[in-house]
Amino acid sequence: MCKKYLYTITLTLILTNFPTSAAKAVTSISIDPTVRKFDSIPRVDTELRFFVGTVQDTSLERDETGVVGTTRIRKRKTAPIVCTPSPAIVVKRSVEGLLTDRELKASEPDSADYIIRIFVLDFRLTESSRRIGQTMEADISMEIMLVNGEDTAATQRYIIKSQNSKSTIDTSKHAESILRGALENALKELIKTITR
Repeated sequence: MCKKYLYTITLTLILTNFPTSAAKAVTSISIDPTVRKFDSIPRVDTELRFFVGTVQDTSLERDETGVVGTTRIRKRKTAPIVCTPSPAIVVKRSVEGLLTDRELKASEPDSADYIIRIFVLDFRLTESSRRIGQTMEADISMEIMLVNGEDTAATQRYIIKSQNSKSTIDTSKHAESILRGALENALKELIKTITR
């Protein structure tokens, strides 16, 4: 009788402790802010064709995990916001998608008037909390290089900066759309700049 009683108590403690340790696991929020719809971006009249070359994330603060910010998920707990795929891939796919949609994308570098090289300088989300709600801001900064295929010495450089923000009770579920909105704004400036 005694042995059975002790065995039951031990088993109960093990089962009770399991969810407690699982609850301590740090969660993260994955987002993909790739722009796939370009209706909000004005059309341009040009015969130039572009090829997207290298896109490099040069942010010194970001490591290979793709963390672009943090958000509060409970009263005293925050979770990292992870950009999946990486910011460089998100930017490359978005720019290529825009050029394809506008029929400005060259199939190969040799057939392009310009090769676009992009350095992602900033790609982040910053959240501030108030007593009732939160505000999340997205900041994107990119250096654009336009390389002429025939004359590489005539390289043009531009800096594009973009922001977007939203205030609500819980901004965590809006992280993707906020960052995508900032990227849409950056694409508007990019298409206007490269077709001047």
